[in-house]
Amino acid sequence: MTSLTVHNSSPLISYTAAWLDTPAGDAFTANYTNSGFHTTNSSGASVTFTFNGTGVWFYGAHRPGYGGYSLSVAGTAVGSGSAASSSPVFDQVLGGSTNLTMGEHTAVLTSTGGGAIDLDSLIFQTQIGYAE
Repeated sequence: MTSLTVHNSSPLISYTAAWLDTPAGDAFTANYTNSGFHTTNSSGASVTFTFNGTGVWFYGAHRPGYGGYSLSVAGTAVGSGSAASSSPVFDQVLGGSTNLTMGEHTAVLTSTGGGAIDLDSLIFQTQIGYAE
């Protein structure tokens, strides 16, 4: 198995309209991979990633004023949490799923409200040379 990193600006990731790409003037931009991230403050806003593999993990920050999120893979809830923190912490695992059957899966990270969340990158695990 091989793990591949996907940056938040990749065309492989789909965002609902409520997500912003690296808001101007954010004091912490340099702390994100490639100095960029996507963020939303809208409850119900989601990001979708479809991949061929056996696992996926979403990474973002925990920051003051941030809120909740949930994660589902293949339509099944696999986790939820809060990105709120008393001080900013970056490159945090927001959630993920592993030991999936090798094949196509769709993972969805959704804001559940209470403040912003962001996406820095994601990692998925796959088998190189896999053919369905």
